[in-house]
Amino acid sequence: MTLALLAPCYGNRETRARFHHTIEGSVDFTESRHRSLLRPADFDRLMSLHPSGKAHFWGPISRHDKSMERLRDGAVVISAGNKKIKATGEIGHLFRNKELADLMWRQHANSDSFVNVYSVLNVQITQYPITDLWSIDGFTEGDYVCGQRVVDPENADRLIRAFRLNPSTVEAELDAKLIATAELVGAPSRVVPVERAHVDVVWQEIAARKYAQ
Repeated sequence: MTLALLAPCYGNRETRARFHHTIEGSVDFTESRHRSLLRPADFDRLMSLHPSGKAHFWGPISRHDKSMERLRDGAVVISAGNKKIKATGEIGHLFRNKELADLMWRQHANSDSFVNVYSVLNVQITQYPITDLWSIDGFTEGDYVCGQRVVDPENADRLIRAFRLNPSTVEAELDAKLIATAELVGAPSRVVPVERAHVDVVWQEIAARKYAQ
């Protein structure tokens, strides 16, 4: 089942700079200064998900270690700040790397490092009002996502529907259900599997959207 992560991203000047640099922008992790800090297994996984060698990244500090361990590839991430939903995406590769985090986000000496690094797939830059989040069952008015938290599968499904997200894990689950149903009725050739290719693109122009009723 898919989980979701609500991540604050725009609370102060430093956080806004991180957001502009590695969510709106991207990082070339094949550059020697980045690659030299990556373990071979992490580099290989990043290349498999981001074959261009560039990816969007985010990450919380070490006090969130336990909550991050609940997540896995394909979890939905909703970035919020400034009374808006600023971006949506899907967790690609999640790993711990203090040195890489400090390089990407230029941490001050007296600040904690954002050690729980994760790449983000299918990034969409948005300007949805935070009230859109409040209108979803399971969420409350006045919730400005001041702190990071993992959302349980039931509420994650509501987020996915409300914001029209299409994470690869959800597609894969749908694919499996379609194939199983087709086999049950004896017509497997009538089912076209859902495409599960990652699209690692930032959409700068957001079209008007309507919630499905």
